[in-house]
Amino acid sequence: MIRCQDIGVCFKDGTQALSGLNLDVDEHEFVAIVGPSGCGKSTLLRLVAGLETPSTGKLSVNCDETAQQLPSAGARLAYVLQDPTLLPWRHAEANVALPLELRGGFSSQEVKQRVLDALDMVGLQGFERSFPHQLSGGMRMRASIARALALSPDLLLMDEPFGALDELSRMRLNEELLGLWERDRWTCLFVTHSVQEAVFLSHRVLVMSARPGRILASFEVPFEFPRSPALRAEQRFVEFAADVSGQLEG
Repeated sequence: MIRCQDIGVCFKDGTQALSGLNLDVDEHEFVAIVGPSGCGKSTLLRLVAGLETPSTGKLSVNCDETAQQLPSAGARLAYVLQDPTLLPWRHAEANVALPLELRGGFSSQEVKQRVLDALDMVGLQGFERSFPHQLSGGMRMRASIARALALSPDLLLMDEPFGALDELSRMRLNEELLGLWERDRWTCLFVTHSVQEAVFLSHRVLVMSARPGRILASFEVPFEFPRSPALRAEQRFVEFAADVSGQLEG
């Protein structure tokens, strides 16, 4: 689904964000990325989304090069940020409908059905007409995820989507996100600062170096799906997360 070959990014102010980055992500794979602040994790997602262009190297998404076009030309792509970025004057249903309206090609009935299905998937039935200020932080993030899922993406990019939530809400949304992935099996590239979150969610955890960012290590997560919340307390989980943390700290 994604291939990065010797990618480098240098911004106009001279900041070298990425250098010599190589990465392959297979279709239906859930890959988490951890690394120190400022190492280029978000820049990598923006490259994959077609919002930035690499200074050096070659990037392809679903076998379509993204140098001059958005990857959505080859694969349906959705992007979830840390901030839910909901429009305050639109209720939940209208916020979720927005990308469908912008993309076009859907009948009003199809938009309605996709939106209701997406809200149902994330547990927001009954809140369709609630405005963002009427929703909790966790519910706003659910609406943001519903907005992404309404596009029926092949590829889902998530940039620290649960970083601002309390620990209990974060764990619950981790479990719900895994349930959604098990249902639809989109490819996911997930950026987080939490090693435990990365291990719980993914097939593979990538550790990035400090800026300029590159992939230092790749850890194949040995736990089968579906994953129970109780996995987090098991010794094998704790030890594996410690190994990833050791690489990150080193």
